[in-house]
Amino acid sequence: MKINQAMDVFMKAELLKQMIEQAIGTISGDDLLTLACHLDHFWLNRRKEPLTEKEMMVYELLNKERINPSTAYSWLLASRAPNDVRRRYELGRIQSRQLVLFGRNEVEKAKCRKSLQLIRELRDLAEVTLR
Repeated sequence: MKINQAMDVFMKAELLKQMIEQAIGTISGDDLLTLACHLDHFWLNRRKEPLTEKEMMVYELLNKERINPSTAYSWLLASRAPNDVRRRYELGRIQSRQLVLFGRNEVEKAKCRKSLQLIRELRDLAEVTLR
């Protein structure tokens, strides 16, 4: 199935994930988002280092399907939005741009939780070591 304009952002994100998994194999949600971010930065000429082999395969797939890497990244971010926000989007109460911002916020919250967990573990390790 091809991605078309009439589909909602969640269906586009799901089809994009399937296309990428067919091209490079299974990939976790966080890794897929990181890969899409790298492609977005490469597309916008913000990335200095060259793309990896996997990233290049996905980049070529997006070009073949005529999908802008920035748009693909936005779809994947939007798919990370919480369910209540998704529902508001489906009811037409918020726009897709706001949905992307909520998705980006969820990604940042996850990073903060991981950082806090690491800090706690380091603090606990230091306490045990100093005893």
